[in-house]
Amino acid sequence: MGGEVLSDTPLMNQTVGLISGAENRFTRQRSKSFSGGFGKGVGSEYGSVSGRFKCWIYRAGLRLGFMCRWTAVEWQLVRRLVFVWKGNACLGSYAELRAKMLGFPSISCGLQANPGGAAGPEAVKTAVERGIDLQGRLLRHFNETRFEPGDLAVCMEPVLAGELSGILDLSNVQVTILGLWSGPLRPYLEDPYGLTPEYHHRCFSLIDSAVERVILNIENERYT
Repeated sequence: MGGEVLSDTPLMNQTVGLISGAENRFTRQRSKSFSGGFGKGVGSEYGSVSGRFKCWIYRAGLRLGFMCRWTAVEWQLVRRLVFVWKGNACLGSYAELRAKMLGFPSISCGLQANPGGAAGPEAVKTAVERGIDLQGRLLRHFNETRFEPGDLAVCMEPVLAGELSGILDLSNVQVTILGLWSGPLRPYLEDPYGLTPEYHHRCFSLIDSAVERVILNIENERYT
């Protein structure tokens, strides 16, 4: 996996600092903050002002070529998808089950997962409407996950991908960012917990499109 990774450069460190500072200033504006106009559109599309800002920053980094590593996947080597989120309450579990529904081996885990925790009621409701049952799904912590050769770790944001790159044996496991394969492109996915039903659907729709494309890329490389 060649190319310069954004999280390994001074520029990325400055960018992450900028993002963190902006997040502190904006704070996480939840659904009640989006009463209409511009804010309402941001809430349903990005989850929050902070989510929109992060997505914009990471898109700029991608255009500048700082995230080449996350797109340079050797698809023919992938045998299993491992969806890694911070909490894994709904996004990772949803992505795992969508991939399994499409016939591809997958698991999910969270770096900060609370064993025994579960997805929120809005996530469960939205997932059911999209053909996925999250009810009763127990969370798996990252430390309980055994990575194997041929695994592709799929993260929700560049910072998390950078963390995994410092933990995993990259000679056996590849790392990418799920939103780099979604339509439209979304290098950062805001956690929908506590946000609007509209954003839950938007977030799951982006995951669906990304998972479908990832599996299609794997199958195309495997049979060519």
